[in-house]
Amino acid sequence: MSGRGTSGGVVFQAEVGAFIAGLLLVERPLSRLSTGLPGIPQKIFFEVPLAVDDIVVETDCGKVYIQAKRTISVSDNPQGELASVADQFVKQFQLGCDEEGPRRELNPFRDRLISETVYLLTHFYIVK
Repeated sequence: MSGRGTSGGVVFQAEVGAFIAGLLLVERPLSRLSTGLPGIPQKIFFEVPLAVDDIVVETDCGKVYIQAKRTISVSDNPQGELASVADQFVKQFQLGCDEEGPRRELNPFRDRLISETVYLLTHFYIVK
């Protein structure tokens, strides 16, 4: 990937993180980022060693894993960007949530896997 594309993605990731940090500071719900996101942000982590690694937000009720991409090209290529994001979500679902103590399964009432782009916010709800 070129440095220009990478730096644009990092800037977008920082913009999303700054918005969430603002919500954390004024104790507003994460649903201000997008409808349906649970909880009020308590902690924000960037570039974590997890499958969905861009931003992880701990809320007062669970965790939100965010893949922040300025754009995602849609194609039927199994090696494409959309396939990569889906693969990361599957891996994170399989890993579950790492909290203080034992790892737990993602909970559809508490946790979310989302892909944040400039023009599209996609929620991947966990359904059992």
